[in-house]
Amino acid sequence: MEFSLKYRCSLPIPALALLFMAMSPRVSHGQAPVVGVAGNKLREAMSQQDPAQKLRLFREAEPLFSDPVSKYSVLYPNLIDAYLGVDDLSDAAKAVDEMAKASVPAVTESDSRLRLATAFLNKKQYDSAMQQLNSTVALLKSDAKAAPTSKIQQSLVTALAIQGEALVEMGFAQKALAALQESEELRRSRHLDPSASTARNIARCYAALGKEGDALESFGEAYSLAAHRVSATQKHIDVVGPTASAGFTQELTEQQTLVTRIREEARPVYGSRDGQTPFGKFLNEKLDAFDKALIADAMNKAKSNKPAPDFSLTSVSGSKTKLSELRGKVVLLNFWDTTCKPCRAEYPHLQKIQDEFKNQGLTVLMINLDEDTTKVRPFAEKYGFAARVLLKDDTIQRAYGIGAIPHTVIVDGSGTIRFNEVGFTLDTPEVFRAEVRSLLPKAQ
Repeated sequence: MEFSLKYRCSLPIPALALLFMAMSPRVSHGQAPVVGVAGNKLREAMSQQDPAQKLRLFREAEPLFSDPVSKYSVLYPNLIDAYLGVDDLSDAAKAVDEMAKASVPAVTESDSRLRLATAFLNKKQYDSAMQQLNSTVALLKSDAKAAPTSKIQQSLVTALAIQGEALVEMGFAQKALAALQESEELRRSRHLDPSASTARNIARCYAALGKEGDALESFGEAYSLAAHRVSATQKHIDVVGPTASAGFTQELTEQQTLVTRIREEARPVYGSRDGQTPFGKFLNEKLDAFDKALIADAMNKAKSNKPAPDFSLTSVSGSKTKLSELRGKVVLLNFWDTTCKPCRAEYPHLQKIQDEFKNQGLTVLMINLDEDTTKVRPFAEKYGFAARVLLKDDTIQRAYGIGAIPHTVIVDGSGTIRFNEVGFTLDTPEVFRAEVRSLLPKAQ
């Protein structure tokens, strides 16, 4: 079982990528941000919401770039995205070819080709999609041999998966299966997250090849991945409320659509088996087993058995808290910072967990690592956590080995660390709940 992608901040804390990061201009690895008139125009374009205006501004920026490296490595990925934003796939393809002639880094070129290929695929222009995908896979495989970086490998996993999907749509099930299995083999070797879409496409290949048993197994995996994601995302939105990123809402819609497709495609393959186990029960059993395995795996990876270093810290409300005085209780220690976006996403979940278990012997302590403590009080009071938000001293980070945040430690009633994990995922709250339940007799 592979766990979900974690979001975390390093200390000192930079901006974080993905759903917790504001949109910024695409900058190739190793490239410095563009400054001056060109940089200003680039930022103006990035801030523009209207797709047509965004494209216009990027095109106006092009003659301002005197440095070809910045032009093709920084401007062009954004320009290509702008063309895709107005469905101008022809000019996007021309821009990709120009970028390739400039010998930009393989990752930069492949990322743009993959976005273009996906656009062609969505419009069912399969030959054009395959042209981009074949070039991308060849480029990445060549680069992977010369310099097998993590980013190159991740891009190759994605490229092979999309290539497989295109081949499925074109009716080449055997070739599609080969590409998808190659993607999966590489993904597992790199310990990357599994994809519901890839599992679904593998299932479609097996179904087309008449391998019903293999197809159902893959459909079950695809359904579990997508349905689990729907549940976790919905729970996050419910807890966080209006402050949830629009990205989560989009993710929820996409995964719900995927769940529907998987059910529709798996149903005819399941066929007469309904007489033995109803189709809905079959899928729910797969999902239940997946959920349990994921939680158990996450708890096992975070397992610890070390004495918790004692501390005496002051809360933002002025009271003192000494860990050793909380013996007999389960204590969840969360190390965080107001500038850490994953920390802020996790914060409402911790409040909810505290409310759920406060009468059963759980204490949640939020240990803040801000240098400027004046930022902490308003944030703590907003969530009603003021008495449980503690301010760091000179020793706490070293004592608990705190590097990246959020970092969560769960201490049992005897003062022993039983759980130690860095990062936040949409599954994190349920993992915390499971660990707390295992340590609280009243919660069994």
